[in-house]
Amino acid sequence: MYFRTAIRKKGDKVYQSLHLVESYRTREGKVRQRIIINFGPAHKYGKKEVEGIIKALGKFFGLGEPERGTICPETSQDFGGIYVIFRIWEELGWTKTLRGYLKGRRYGFDVISSLRVMVANRLLDPMAKLHILDWMEGVWLGGIKRDGLDYNHLLRAMDFLIEHKGELEPRLTSGLLSLFDNPLDLVFYDLTSCYFEIDEEDRKAPQKGSTLRNYGYDRDRSGCPQVVLGLVMTKDGIPLSHHVFPGETTDKATLKEVIADIKARFPIKRVRRPTRRPSRRSSPISRRGFPSSDVSSLGTEVF
Repeated sequence: MYFRTAIRKKGDKVYQSLHLVESYRTREGKVRQRIIINFGPAHKYGKKEVEGIIKALGKFFGLGEPERGTICPETSQDFGGIYVIFRIWEELGWTKTLRGYLKGRRYGFDVISSLRVMVANRLLDPMAKLHILDWMEGVWLGGIKRDGLDYNHLLRAMDFLIEHKGELEPRLTSGLLSLFDNPLDLVFYDLTSCYFEIDEEDRKAPQKGSTLRNYGYDRDRSGCPQVVLGLVMTKDGIPLSHHVFPGETTDKATLKEVIADIKARFPIKRVRRPTRRPSRRSSPISRRGFPSSDVSSLGTEVF
């Protein structure tokens, strides 16, 4: 258990509440935190009040006075997973690579630490960035200052990655491929979509600045504007690159652009895409709604 303060702003005033928090594991092995006691406004507790609470709890539970020299651990944190991820990060040389793109830039916070925390969270216990700060309380972070990171820092670190996406993706993935001795002889590409519950699509409100959130093929049956997301990965599931397209983009329209990008930025000389040739024995539509044909109707198209 440990104490944590929650800060809330209302107008010009700032309110700080004191909570007693406990870390625990779910059935799936995820680390979570829950509030045991809400002590209310923190400014109400001075030295005298704190000593009174400690004395009252000791008396109630019959603990007596602690012996001199007794070590009382304040909290416990998960160590193993974070340690392995940070070690692999350094083995891959990602800190050195990122520093090269940070030269001459002043962010006012530790961009690399923000990225390390987000990568570790994504691998160990993926959650929304708003909840990562709570998650950090229950894990060992190897020299990263918790007080030096906040929600805005995580978002700005993501902006840095997007700004240098074209150069960083092949440089960061090359280390992964060599680390696990994976030749880049086969890649997979797939699409999905993410919808936004907004009043109108961006095409009808160009003054907002965004142009991506539009109506298109509705995979989620949401009836909302969306963006199309593409992911390229190796045969072993290691991501190579990602792409974001306007919501009205069809799957077929993305293919040549993605193939050209892969060939330009990654060590792939030739790309073959499976194609389907018409078959005399094919019926127009099968029972599941897809063209019905046998294996002999498959061919390849070389790019």
